[in-house]
Amino acid sequence: MYVRCYSSWADEATQEQLWAVIRGKGWISSGPIMGNIYFYIPDDLVAWCLLIDSTMTHRPKDDWLV
Repeated sequence: MYVRCYSSWADEATQEQLWAVIRGKGWISSGPIMGNIYFYIPDDLVAWCLLIDSTMTHRPKDDWLV
């Protein structure tokens, strides 16, 4: 499974929605790192998470293959 890393500067309510989506699949987020929250999102949930926060930035160097 491919897990993509995205960083978000969104407000707390938006981040809570993202946490709820990835937590349902057993994943967590990391942060805050210099004001960002890093979300590790399974490939099948990326589109859904981008609908919640379209301003997230993909960080390919932090992606994982598990």
